[in-house]
Amino acid sequence: MERGFASIGLWHPANAINVGGVLRAAQIFGVKLVVMNNGDESINRLIRTRVDTTKAWRHIPTLSCDDVLACKPYGSTVIAVEKVDTGIRLPHFTHPERAYYIFGPESGSISDEVLADVNDVVSIPMKTGCMNLAQCVNVVLYDRMAKKCRLEQCVQDVVIQTY
Repeated sequence: MERGFASIGLWHPANAINVGGVLRAAQIFGVKLVVMNNGDESINRLIRTRVDTTKAWRHIPTLSCDDVLACKPYGSTVIAVEKVDTGIRLPHFTHPERAYYIFGPESGSISDEVLADVNDVVSIPMKTGCMNLAQCVNVVLYDRMAKKCRLEQCVQDVVIQTY
């Protein structure tokens, strides 16, 4: 049985194309919940524009609420993913077992009020520029999966060596 979960909060997603990309990434990497503020509008645009080619919203609970923090799963650690110099750089970040990742819009930042209520702020190191929302979600979820696989392999190697 797999332990823990990953869930995503989208703080003011800017467009349906990126929301579609986020939902596709969520489905690929096994995310258990996607929450959006102004989500009804984004989800309706998403369905009308048919950018979610996998129809992930049919398979992953996708909620709309006014406050993404109010919808965090019980017992989860809240991680804001933001382009800031003060954040923990993703290569050095240890993902929690029960994670709720909050991603901001491409055209702005997560509000200071939300950032004040998170457990950690993580940044993705880049040489220049910035990624779009869907790319950012893919990178963070892949990093979580890769680190978990490495950890499980290390544990398995230790068990094999002790016998």
